[in-house]
Amino acid sequence: IDFLKLLGSRYGRLEFGVLFRDDKEGAPRYPTMRWVESLSTAAANSMPPLRLAAHLCGRRCTELLVNGDASWVREWLGAPGVQRGQLNA
Repeated sequence: IDFLKLLGSRYGRLEFGVLFRDDKEGAPRYPTMRWVESLSTAAANSMPPLRLAAHLCGRRCTELLVNGDASWVREWLGAPGVQRGQLNA
């Protein structure tokens, strides 16, 4: 996270995409929710604030597109630092 903060302070327009796919959480490229919470807090407290994008994959897309369930999306798009969402359907 410290390296991301360093990059963000040097390149203010840089955006960090975070992949969300519950069946791969904790695997390479798919961070744990605990790590994402730490990143979100760091993003909000950085100067300038880090720019994060939530990339929804797998079941998260299905919940939103097929079932119309936006509860998870509302929670994470409202997290500190998250400025944009993307559907990877």
